[in-house]
Amino acid sequence: CGRIEGMGPSGVVVTPDIHLWADDAHGTVKVFDMTDAKPPFSDLRPAATISTGALCRADEIGFDPKDHVIVVGNPEEHPPFAAIISSDAPYEVLSKISFPDASGLEQPLWDPGLKGGRMLLTVPGKGDDDAKIAILDLSKPKAPVVETTYSTPNCSSGLALGPSQHLLVGCEGGKPLIIVNALNGKKITTVAGTHGADEIWYNPGDNHFYAPSGFSATPTLSVIDAESGKLLYNLPAGSVSHSVAAYSGNNHVFVPITIPTPASNRRMQC
Repeated sequence: CGRIEGMGPSGVVVTPDIHLWADDAHGTVKVFDMTDAKPPFSDLRPAATISTGALCRADEIGFDPKDHVIVVGNPEEHPPFAAIISSDAPYEVLSKISFPDASGLEQPLWDPGLKGGRMLLTVPGKGDDDAKIAILDLSKPKAPVVETTYSTPNCSSGLALGPSQHLLVGCEGGKPLIIVNALNGKKITTVAGTHGADEIWYNPGDNHFYAPSGFSATPTLSVIDAESGKLLYNLPAGSVSHSVAAYSGNNHVFVPITIPTPASNRRMQC
């Protein structure tokens, strides 16, 4: 399964019924009922453990509230596939969507404004120019449909949906991020001054996109105006920073980093 793909956990999502879903090793997904959970959570146990049928780690995860399904990417399988799981007990695996031409699978993202609700899924290709976003119709979850795809060369990692159906797409190899129209896949702009990103985030509290890039000599957190698509700042970040989350209640942004080195400490203090 590779250096990290046998390990877990990975993606996490919380549904409106206060159930936390977390991907884990060996293609499993665990469900926790958080209704009465209190810190320090030492007695919390999974309400269910679901096998997607994959051998390696289940990776990123998304929730479709309209059709009551969870979408789980299994990027290291041959071929990669997305598992469609009922979000209602007993949490049955309803179907699987295989991507024979993919080199992996990345982030699922629910877009309520696209044709009444569609799941978007980034699909890395075997060549850089083959990267795309798959648009999934899950209205019949036992027979899901890949309705169409948007070509996004070199860009097939994180997704974040901002206002006016502006969709920020994470890009590989330190290449600038792009913003596309989620309704038709047409590129709106390239965000000059950004240097790629894995996971990304839209914070409605300040109307900004956030995109960490931690695999270069100067790790950064790019802050992008979601309305104009222009880069506002490249803030210093930590080595191997690749995920981010924001809390719109106070506009605090959280970026996990590795153990700091003297060099990264100097950058953070500047």
